[in-house]
Amino acid sequence: VGQNGILCRAVDRAGHTTEFKRWIFRQPAAEDTISSTVTGSQPTSMGIRPFKESVQFLYTDAPPLQTGVTASRILDATASVVRGQVVGRDAGALPNVTVSVLGHPEYGQTQTRANGWYDLVVNGGAQLTLRFNKPGYLEAQRQVTPSRNDYAIVDDVAMVGKSTILSVVDLAAGQFSRSRMANDANGDRDVRLLLKPGTVARVFRSPTDSVSFSGQVRTRVSEYTIGGNGPVAMPAGLPPGSAYSYCVDFALIEADSLALSVGASSLTTRFTQPVIGYVRNFLQLPVGSYMPNGSYDPGSGSWKAETDAIVMKILGFSATGDTARLDLNGLGTPATQAKLDTLQIDNYELTQLKSQFAAGDMLMRFALQHFRTGDLNPPEFPAKPPLHLNPGTVKALPSILGCVDRQKGSIIECESCVLGEELPIAGSPFTLNYRSYRAPGDKALRTLKIPVLGDAVPAGLIKITVYMDVAGHRYPVEHTSPTSHDVVTLTWDGTDAYGRLVDGSALAHVSIGYKYTPTLSVGTGGNSFNNQAATGTYSWTGTGD
Repeated sequence: VGQNGILCRAVDRAGHTTEFKRWIFRQPAAEDTISSTVTGSQPTSMGIRPFKESVQFLYTDAPPLQTGVTASRILDATASVVRGQVVGRDAGALPNVTVSVLGHPEYGQTQTRANGWYDLVVNGGAQLTLRFNKPGYLEAQRQVTPSRNDYAIVDDVAMVGKSTILSVVDLAAGQFSRSRMANDANGDRDVRLLLKPGTVARVFRSPTDSVSFSGQVRTRVSEYTIGGNGPVAMPAGLPPGSAYSYCVDFALIEADSLALSVGASSLTTRFTQPVIGYVRNFLQLPVGSYMPNGSYDPGSGSWKAETDAIVMKILGFSATGDTARLDLNGLGTPATQAKLDTLQIDNYELTQLKSQFAAGDMLMRFALQHFRTGDLNPPEFPAKPPLHLNPGTVKALPSILGCVDRQKGSIIECESCVLGEELPIAGSPFTLNYRSYRAPGDKALRTLKIPVLGDAVPAGLIKITVYMDVAGHRYPVEHTSPTSHDVVTLTWDGTDAYGRLVDGSALAHVSIGYKYTPTLSVGTGGNSFNNQAATGTYSWTGTGD
């Protein structure tokens, strides 16, 4: 650190000598505020050494940040680090969250630090599913495909606390249970579940081992999609073509207790009769339309399609005042018996609705065969117009691709703003080379100019988000008022995730996201979830959120 003189001398066999000296000032690396709580034996400079060697301190230091690792399974050729931050949905950074990889016990686990950040050494080159668990919170999962010998930054995860509102239900007698009231820009809403008499709940500890409950049980319902943090609080990333709308976790407290006894975060609960759920039609869909319905299976790390929900309206009640008359097609007339039978709406359900709802209420009705995280989301048809780059925009590309112009009589790399010098080595075809970007503090070769728009702004474009991930850092930029020929400029600080100077080159991963006004559609009444081919005749314009 400080001023350093570097003398370069070349001597050939005939004794001819060529030399020159350069002075540089080396500044200490600034403290990395994101990862300042990562401590260990890592040096202040990475040096030129294998990637695995530079990150293995995460699981070899005493005490290690990553525990339970089978070190022999981390390979030199594929070692990678996945890292990111976990927050609470209604709070800031969330510490002591256990992070592991689904189906890969050899990677062990780590815990988020005081700032919510975590680092996990894995083998790159294939898709992995990360698991996030903390007592009192619902499990979250995220999929990531890390590159070999590189870092992968995972988008923020907002964990949702388990609802403290429990409902006691007598399965033998049958009754309604009710969730806590949720409130945000979509208004007030809650979920009401109807469990029919004689229903038996079976909790599976394994595919062949289950425990049955037929008396009193306790239910818990927790909504993910509340407030501005809803999208990052989802249990997992939504599949392509499925828009963010409404997601709820259904759980049996008795199943939670059994899960603890077998060391699992959750267990599947199946019912001998469908459990019927109702939520206010806060999306204001037409009566008779269908909403695609899916559920998330944390055991396989995937979404499953379920039978679509239907929007219904309570027209009133029978002359005796106890049987609901339902509009299921939007015509304002009571549904036929055939339609009721198709949806498995029996007389018991019709006679129970009056205890919870009034004439004129519009509801989304769905049937659950099991308790799991349920999701009601419409298909999304994004408008993705081609982004043509004109010659003026393409002119910025050489700074990305490393192309340079050299002016006659000097070495001036115009696009990258680099000054250079070459000295011939006598008696050889080689030269000694100097480039100003190698001096500490020079930003030219650590800066990318990224063209994101061409001659025109596409219709419906709301915002452009650009991420540059390099050496474990993420540099985000948002353009909320996109303009033609828009260019984003991002500069890397030259250090890795742990504040160490990086010698040599580093690979930058650039992601460009375009937020637009999508077209959303209803389902068909079957299993429309995550199926853009299965769409109804009604569509509307979403907000892009």
